[in-house]
Amino acid sequence: MERRDVITTQMHAQLPASFSQAAAILRQVGPNFIGLAAVCLPNYVAVYGLDHWQVAMTTLAVLTKYSSAEFAIRPFLKRYPIATAQQMQAWAQSADADVRRLASEGMRPRLPWGTRLPQYMADPTPVLAVLHQLFFDKSDYVQKSVANNLNDISKDHPGVVIAFAQQYWGQAKSGDWILRRGLRTLF
Repeated sequence: MERRDVITTQMHAQLPASFSQAAAILRQVGPNFIGLAAVCLPNYVAVYGLDHWQVAMTTLAVLTKYSSAEFAIRPFLKRYPIATAQQMQAWAQSADADVRRLASEGMRPRLPWGTRLPQYMADPTPVLAVLHQLFFDKSDYVQKSVANNLNDISKDHPGVVIAFAQQYWGQAKSGDWILRRGLRTLF
């Protein structure tokens, strides 16, 4: 993460001062960088795009396909909690599994290596709205994120996660896998 931050700062020195122009370049070069090496691209959006919500959301939806924007979305969830939570609900309906995963993974209250989201530790209702949408997702990648998110929520609200599990238990084999994984801390 320290390396990511240094690269982000150096990119800022080279990219246009206008965030909109810089974001267009990031979206263009994004497909050329994948995996952990590309985490500096969404980080650039998190650091320099906070005052440009709409452009940032568009850019993160593109960049998450090549790396992961789960860390980069968190400052937006803190500064613009309602608008960004609504964006996550819209992303939960995306045709792209990477974008759907961002909707879940980005809202995890206790994301490892990420800043915690105390608002969701206190009240997971906005997160649960996304998880309900994603529960029957066909992508293993998304299913694992839903399960991990439920596990995070169970640490602060075990009863809420148990009620969620009771609502869905036995409806689908993949759903039962999600619930077993999501309830692992409680077990």
